[in-house]
Amino acid sequence: MSELGAPWTDPPAAQISSAQWLRLFAAVPGERIDRYRYYHEAGRTAWNTYLIPPSTFAAYGARYLHKLRFDNSLASLRLWGFMLTESERLYRARQMGKKVVALMGDLGPLAPLVYAFPQTVAFYPECHWWTPFLTESDDLFTAAARRGLGEDCCFVRAALGAFVKNCYFPPPDLCVASVGATCDDYAAVIQGAHGLGYPFFWFEIPHRFDFPGDPVATAEDHAARRRFLADQLRALAARLEEATGSPFDEAALVRAMGLTNRLRRAVESARQGAYYSRGAALPALEMMNLEFLALSGYADLEEAVAVAEHVADTVQRRQVAGDWVIPPEALRLYWVTPPADPLLLNHAEELGGQVAGTEYVIQQVKEPLREDLPPLEALAEGVLAMSLAGSSTRRARRILDEIRNTGAEGVVISSIFASSHCGSENRLIAEEVRRGLDLPVLVFNVVGPGKERQQGQIVSRMQAFMEVLRARRKRQRQERPEGIG
Repeated sequence: MSELGAPWTDPPAAQISSAQWLRLFAAVPGERIDRYRYYHEAGRTAWNTYLIPPSTFAAYGARYLHKLRFDNSLASLRLWGFMLTESERLYRARQMGKKVVALMGDLGPLAPLVYAFPQTVAFYPECHWWTPFLTESDDLFTAAARRGLGEDCCFVRAALGAFVKNCYFPPPDLCVASVGATCDDYAAVIQGAHGLGYPFFWFEIPHRFDFPGDPVATAEDHAARRRFLADQLRALAARLEEATGSPFDEAALVRAMGLTNRLRRAVESARQGAYYSRGAALPALEMMNLEFLALSGYADLEEAVAVAEHVADTVQRRQVAGDWVIPPEALRLYWVTPPADPLLLNHAEELGGQVAGTEYVIQQVKEPLREDLPPLEALAEGVLAMSLAGSSTRRARRILDEIRNTGAEGVVISSIFASSHCGSENRLIAEEVRRGLDLPVLVFNVVGPGKERQQGQIVSRMQAFMEVLRARRKRQRQERPEGIG
């Protein structure tokens, strides 16, 4: 591969440790490292490069990275570096005079509206639920507990801890927070952050009975909800005008939506090569990072597009060459709900699995924004696609539809202890899968950082589950010689 600057050829696809990445990184040309920068308008500064090996981030506190296995492509390293420099990038944004807007509570579809304003960036505080795992520390959980959110709340309470600590991102110029049909646990986080005195705009998400064409909904119902959301988006645009001092420009919104669609299409292209093919051209951990990139662009939408397209190109090249990082004979798993402990995805692959599809509760940023609607209505349509805006039954049926297309042999639901929607949805989804597809389902609660004995129990359950799938595949091949795969 030689795009953008000094020549570089990826080694054959493999998963490697942070120490191995450090050795491989020594061979990356300096010109290539210098080329990958965020906030290009800042020029070539000493601080805006981000092609950095995982071991460097581990040395600065993300110690869990030493336990993970990483894809060995330059595109994946670029993705990791871009993701792990987001906190620094937000502080640099403030130093450069940019406005910083927090999107809170499933509001990824609103990011294009934020980026439509000049010198304004968006970020997603709830992604800090991974921070306690990466740092192997309860510090953010402890800070949240002091504000009333303890272990009876989902891991997303770490986001409140980040607000309280005031050292993971600068004080937002505006927090856009959801109310209505959204996550109850994160609603508690939002209330806690509001109590700290930050400026807020409240964005109401109506309950979606179902999609048009389904028995309990009509096209008129759907259109009315879309108009309601478009009106709220107009009000948000007016509030952003106040926060940024710049007028709303619909042409700028259309440009931001175009970038957003490029980002989402790149993610979907990577999904095709990582999930839907026999053999994966990208591991599940990097794919999860890529899927979450589509929520806010990690505070730099233009560079996020470049990163995603680099990853998608790498996946496509590997797929054409049959250069699989996960072999075609791997057991095909469909994964529901993102694992707060990223090591679990590594474990699944080490046990002989391939993640062949996901529902990470971010359905709202999967589909490209519609171009046949006025811009604000197209954004509203994205909000209506939210995983949690409709019934649990509708979410379960959508998951079943996707599983049918992936050829999954088993389903993993990585639940979140104390999460309100997990408690009500997990059993329903599992029963729908067993009844509708006759597939084995593994459900477990992800445990907090440092609880090694309980983590070991989860790995043992995963190992047993994989043995069940392996035996099931063998039996099916004996009964039907053409088999699976």
